[in-house]
Formats: sequence, structure tokens, C-alpha cells
Amino acid sequence: MSEYDEFGNLIDSEESETEHDLIPPNPDEESDVEDSGQLIIQKDANSSINQRFGNNVTTITPEQQILNTSEPVIKPRVQRIVKVEDENLPLLTYSRDYMVNTGLSVPSRVRNIAFTGNLNSGKTLLIDKFIQETHEISGESKYLDNHILELKRGITIKSSPITLLLSGSSGVSQMINIIDTPGHINFDEEVQVSLQAVETVVLVIDVVEGLTFRDKLILDDIIKMKRNLVVVFNKLDRLIMELRLPVVDAYYKLHYIFDDINDYITNHELNIGFPTIKSQSIVFASSYGITFTLRDFAKLYIKNYQWPIDEDLLVNKLWDDYFDPDLNKFTKLKKDYRSFVYFILEPVYKLFTYTLTQNKQLKTLLWENFGVEIPKKVYKMDSKSVLVEVMQRIFNLEGFIDVMTESTNPVDDSEVLDARIIKSIDTSDGDDFYSLVRVFSGSLSIGDEVNIFEDEKRKAKIEEMYVSGGRYKFAINTSGPGFLILVKGIEVVNKQGIISSTEDPKYKLMDLTTKSVFKVSIEPKNPKELPILLEILKKVSKSYLSSVVKIEDSGDLTILGTGELMMDCLLHDLRNFYGNSFEIRVSDPMVKFSETVSESSVTKIPTSSVGGDCNISVIAEPSTPAIGRILEKGIDLKDRTSAKKLVSSGMDILEARSIWTFTPDSQPSLLIDDTIEKDIRLKELRPSLETGFQWSCQEGPLVGEIIRNTKFKILDLVTNGDIQRSRTIPMMRKACYAGFLTASPRLMEPIYEFHITTSYKARNAIKNIIDNRRGIFSSTEEIPGTSLLKLTGNVPVIESMGLETDIRLKTSGQAMIYLKYLNYDTVPGNPLDKDVYLPELKAVPQESIARDFMIKTRNRKGIPGEATLQKYIDNELFEKLKSVGLI
Repeated sequence: MSEYDEFGNLIDSEESETEHDLIPPNPDEESDVEDSGQLIIQKDANSSINQRFGNNVTTITPEQQILNTSEPVIKPRVQRIVKVEDENLPLLTYSRDYMVNTGLSVPSRVRNIAFTGNLNSGKTLLIDKFIQETHEISGESKYLDNHILELKRGITIKSSPITLLLSGSSGVSQMINIIDTPGHINFDEEVQVSLQAVETVVLVIDVVEGLTFRDKLILDDIIKMKRNLVVVFNKLDRLIMELRLPVVDAYYKLHYIFDDINDYITNHELNIGFPTIKSQSIVFASSYGITFTLRDFAKLYIKNYQWPIDEDLLVNKLWDDYFDPDLNKFTKLKKDYRSFVYFILEPVYKLFTYTLTQNKQLKTLLWENFGVEIPKKVYKMDSKSVLVEVMQRIFNLEGFIDVMTESTNPVDDSEVLDARIIKSIDTSDGDDFYSLVRVFSGSLSIGDEVNIFEDEKRKAKIEEMYVSGGRYKFAINTSGPGFLILVKGIEVVNKQGIISSTEDPKYKLMDLTTKSVFKVSIEPKNPKELPILLEILKKVSKSYLSSVVKIEDSGDLTILGTGELMMDCLLHDLRNFYGNSFEIRVSDPMVKFSETVSESSVTKIPTSSVGGDCNISVIAEPSTPAIGRILEKGIDLKDRTSAKKLVSSGMDILEARSIWTFTPDSQPSLLIDDTIEKDIRLKELRPSLETGFQWSCQEGPLVGEIIRNTKFKILDLVTNGDIQRSRTIPMMRKACYAGFLTASPRLMEPIYEFHITTSYKARNAIKNIIDNRRGIFSSTEEIPGTSLLKLTGNVPVIESMGLETDIRLKTSGQAMIYLKYLNYDTVPGNPLDKDVYLPELKAVPQESIARDFMIKTRNRKGIPGEATLQKYIDNELFEKLKSVGLI
């Protein structure tokens, strides 16, 4: 038997090669090898062929092949598993065709509902209850979380739709489109676009945390858009098993949240006729299978105890009223028992207690009070599994469905096509997009050619159409009013669009990028792959609604987003989803700065156009936040009532009536005509002067960023002969810069408002962390019924890098922080002060921060030199102003 060494070489003594066998033969020595005409491959061809091998031997010298070592010889097959998608359609308890036909034939039975709420409030798990009710799916949790990051991190980062056929207590089937939305503040734009597509919003509240700041932000949008509101008090089990509240205290905790929500709605500045929530419309829920309303218990008592009482009357008495068990009647007077405690909370508490302690009376309790019998094999499971089984047999989803669908669907029977492209949803391979479309009126069918409105109108043809099921989809041919569908063939260029059969749709698209102040620069590891990166960034920008991709003057590619988590998810998809392991270099996180002034211009400086045919003088002075808030809400400058609003904020009446225009940003700047002697050409040149103003405000002279909270006033305009309008635009830009740089310019930075939920023990550690990051605390509140605190305050965005991780580590997970973009505020220090101390490799002092930020930002952007007035005015004038001490 042959043997082999560790390298696989044959070591048989009779047949194995020796080292001598591998040495080429010497031509000077005699060889025992006969001339047999064999073919020998030889690398060295310098010797004579005949001398070395004889006349009948052919020698072939192979050419040297240079292998590309940067690429593998056999490329591995890369399978991108970023989005989970079911290959086969799961079985349903109804027919998909019947559901679609119901929506087409009876549009009034179509409902569109968005589930919203704070992070970890339990929205996605609640939707799972409806999916499990209608789908034959076992063991699936958070079915609408289909992105790999959602599954790994346990949070929702993209809104996801699903269409179900559900029926409430009436038994009438309804086609319900449900959208699951993210709870994290970094993905707030996903919530906003989802609210555009629905009529009803389900706000899920964690009963331990109560009404959080995140819930208030969602309520702001609900009130602004006037959507129907349903509130779910979720995680009831936490009151019992975690806080261990007595039953009466649990009621007061729930009632406090109820009053807190209504107080917020009542006192909201945009509340014009928006209704407060009613106790009848509240849904009480828990992950242990509980979903009930007051009406569910009213039906239960009327049925089981044959109570001769009207159902609606009983529902109204089960929240605020008292119950006298001795007289067996309800009363408004304060007695020992609240009706909600006596008829609802006490039975629920008993169910938890008996089940978890395996009390032998559980079987009797279930049968006598609820008419429910549990198989013996269920009792052999662990106590929590038994609890889930018990609750699911007692409570069903009918009451929840009734509350969600009781508001009517405003069906538009007109044949005018009106639909919105809410957002783009990636295909499972990341190579293409579906358009998520809400049809408001008219119909869409495969093959239709429709008008798409974004920045301009264009034609597009519908190629494919699907109904979404979360992790699956199924094709349809036609959709009608109320449908929420995925469409192929009408892909938008940007983020949203309008589909309309009219030529001028009045609906306006939302600007979803106003809170994008968190920034990084990127570049491909291989510079030759820049075109590939640009194509990837187009997909990234479309997928992440708040993202902004920008090319700086230096050529740097920058991406702006709303925060760390959003940027982390975006870069993950850039590399692994759209880029297929594309290698990039990423800069340290930065922020988007702004510019402003702190004083009025010290003097009037005339600025001339090229050729000297026009001369203009512009000064700058600070604007007030109150004026900015009024402009942000949107006003018509031609309307005289607009001037009154501005006067109420402290602006002079003549100034208010002389406003030409203002920038479209938050904390806007404005242009005012403050001339005394009106040049006859002023009205004619107004459009080009406004263009020059907008240009200057979008790229300020300090760091090339937006100018905010600044009033620019035109003091005079002098024209001479024929004027070329193209020259007045750069002239106006230089004039605005001259006024700006003589008005004590300052740098502005974005600010986060933080909300921290923490224990008492961790508050000192949190204070130290916030203080070291230039943060300020504004309030400290106790969360009723808990041992938790709610801390609020402000921190600069540039100081927030790693803040969430730092707090979790330093408090051992006892605190949770939420960061919301608030506004821009002035950076400490004068950015033009060349005398401040700028140490190397350590933190700069407070008075040097603005200068440090400006220098580093200009260097990064490739902006040469200093920000100086000399660049924008004549040298002679500059020297004159300098000599008299004005600059």
C-alpha cells in the first residue's frame, strides 16, 4: 500500500521521485534516457535545443502571465441578506382575491391606519396579534421588521405596510391597510410620511413611562394633520409584575396618563376643534395576550350576568364612576370602589396572580367569570405560557378593531385620479425600488400612463402593482380609492411625488430634511470607483428620507442625517446592501454649522457691479426668534394681516410692510427694502436682487453655510445707464456679505433637546456627562407611580457623538436618552478674533470654540484664506475703513 507524507507526496520507496530525479540532465553527461520524441516544457531556452535534448525533441517556453492579485481567481458568490422576504405566500384565513374585491367594490370598507409611539412601546408586537389572527404563521415575532438591522437591534427603522382583512364585533369584513412606524426620533420622517397616507393613527403608550416627549411630537403631527386618534395603554403587565402597584394605584396611574394626554391636546397651539380622547376609545393591552376595551367588559358582564342595562350606559360608567357593592349600583359619590377597579382591574389582577402562582382556583375563576375552559395539557406548561394562553382565550381583537375602524373612511367617488407616492421601498436585492402609493380617488391599473409631479411634470407607465404583506407581496391588476399599494414603473427621482390627472395638483410635498444636521464625509477606498459610489448614493438618498447628499466646493462628498443611529444604519446599507461590500472611507462625525450676526452693521458700505452700472448699499442686523417662528409657519407677504403678525412679535410696522422675501430655512433671514428715495429701477431689479440675497444666505462668508436670524436692509440703489441684470446678482451677494461682515458675525451650531429617563441612583453620573459636553439641564420631573426621573435639557449636536453609549455604560443601563433637533444657537467666542488661544491636541477654551470651528471647517471644505471684508469691497475703501477704526 502506498504511503504519503503530510504534503500529499508519494513516499513509496520503489516509485517515489528522489531529489536527483528533479534535477534537469546535464548535456555534457551521458543520459540513459532514450530519444523517444517526448514533449518537454522547459523554462530556460538559452541552451541549444539539439545539444540539450537531441534532434527529435521540441521545447516550448510558456509566456509569463501576470495575475491580478487584487481580485480572487474565483470570486465568491455574494448573497446579500439585508431584507427578509418570504418566498412563498403564507396561508390566510381568508381569500386574498376576496379581500381585494371587497376594497374595489365597497371602498367605504377600506381603512388606512398607522401605528405610532415611542421606542420600545410595543407597536410592532401589537400588529403581530392581527397577523397571527389572519395568517398561519408560527413562531414569528415582529413580522413587519424585515430589515436585517431591525432584527438584530430589535427596533424599527423603516415604516412597513401590510394589508389585512379584519372584522370587528359586527362581523363585517374590512380591508385594513396598517403601517408600522419607527419609534426612534432619528426616523421621525418615516412617521410623518406615514401619517400622510392614513386617516387614523394608533398611538401606543407604555403605561410605565406615560406620555413621553416622543409621544408629544407624534401628537403634534396628528393634531396638525387632523387625523383620528386611538390610544393604546400598552404593557399593563408592567404595573403588576414590575412595579407591583396595588390595584387602586394602578387605576390612578392610568387615569393620570389619560388626563395628561387630554391636557396636552387641549392646550396645543394648533388645536382648533381637535377632540380629546374618550375613555370608550382607549385600548388596554399587554404582550401576554391582553387586548380589551371598556365595551368588551360591558358585553361580558351583560352576557354572563344577564344585567338589564344598556350597553352604552354601562360603558360610560366603567371609567370615572364608583360602584357600591352593598347597594349593587353605580354612583357618582366617592365610595370604596371605582367601577374600573371593581369590574376590570381586580379580575385582571386575579388572573395574573392565580396563573403565575398556579392557584387551584384558576379553573373555577375562568369558568364562572369568563365561561372559558382550558385543556389540562395547558396547565402543564410554564406559568407565563399558561398566562398567555389564558388571556388569549378570554380576550379577542374585536374591540380593538371596532375602535380603530369606527371612524368613516372619507371615500372620494370622483374619477379624478389623485394619489401620492409616499416613499420608496427597496426591493429585497437592493437593486431597485417600489413606490408606496396611497390612492385617494380614481383608480390605477397596470399599463396606465400617469402624470408624475415632483420638481416638474413627467409621464410614467405602471408596470407592476402589489399589495404588501410585510415580508411578502402579491400582485393585483387594479386598485381603487383607499388602496395602499406597491407600484413598479413610476419611480420618483427624489423622495416623494404626486400622481394626478389634473395639470396643477395643489398638494405640496413635505421637506423631510430640515432636521438633518449630523454630517459625515465619505470617499471610495479606490478612487476609480467614485462613479459607482455616486450611483449608490442616489439609492441611499431615496431610501433614507431625511438624508441629504452634497458635494462640497472642495469636491468632498458629504451625507447629512438626523443623528448617530440613522447615520449608522445608512452607512451599513451603503456598504452592504446597495454597494455589495463596497469599501469606503468615512470621516469623523461633524455637524452642519450656520452663520448669523450679533449687532447691526457699523457703517453703510456701497458695493458696485462689474462695469459700474449699478451701486447698492446693504446693512445687516440681528432678527429675533419670534419673527423667525412666524415666518417658519408660512405667511403671505402680500396679505396685510401678515404685517400685523410680525408687529406682534416686535417688528416695526414700516419694516414689516417692506419685507421683500425670506429664506426657506428654519430660523430664516429676510430681505427688507429700507430705501428712502426709491430708484425707478428698483422694482425692475427686484427679482435679481432677491436671487442674490438667497444665494448669499445659502452660502455665508464664514464657512459657506446658511445665514440665519439676520435682517438684510437695502439702504439705497443707484443706477447709471443700461443695466445687465446678470451683473446685479453677484453684486447683491457681495453687498450682503459686506453688510454681514461689518455686523459682528458669529458662528451657529445645531442644538439637540435631550430627554432622559433614569433612576435616582444614576442622576449624578448623568449630570457629570452632560456638563462635560457643554450641556444644560432645564427641568427634572418624577414619573408618577414609578421610581424614575425625567431629565430634560439641551446639548450641542457636535458634543453628542457617543453620548447615548456613554450614558448607558456609565449608568449600567439604568438610563435611556432621546435626542431631538431643537434649533441653532450661537457658538461661544468670536470666529474672526485672531488673538484667541488655540492649543494643539487638547480642548480649546470657551472663548476660542467659534474660531476653532471656523478654521477647521474652512480647511476641510478647502476654502482658502480668512473670512475678511477685503474680499468683497474695493481695496481703497477697505483701507479707509480700517484707518478710521470701523473694521
